[in-house]
Amino acid sequence: MTYKFENGLEASVIDDGYGRGGLFEVALFKDDKAVYNKELGFGCDVQGWQTADEVAKVLTRISEYDPEGKDFPTNPDPDPVFD
Repeated sequence: MTYKFENGLEASVIDDGYGRGGLFEVALFKDDKAVYNKELGFGCDVQGWQTADEVAKVLTRISEYDPEGKDFPTNPDPDPVFD
């Protein structure tokens, strides 16, 4: 399923890939391209193995995010820093 937000960001949520067994995978998109953004937790990959509650939190974070002037590379960060 694809979610399109008023801020111009999009999210794709699937239940296969990194989300089998009742879990989900979330990918971030902007301008119809898969993008990455460390502030939203997409520094180097999709967010996999998410419960339905975790997906809801990720989608809320994306929908409330102000992307103005922020970096959204189309290549993953080769040296991600995880908090």
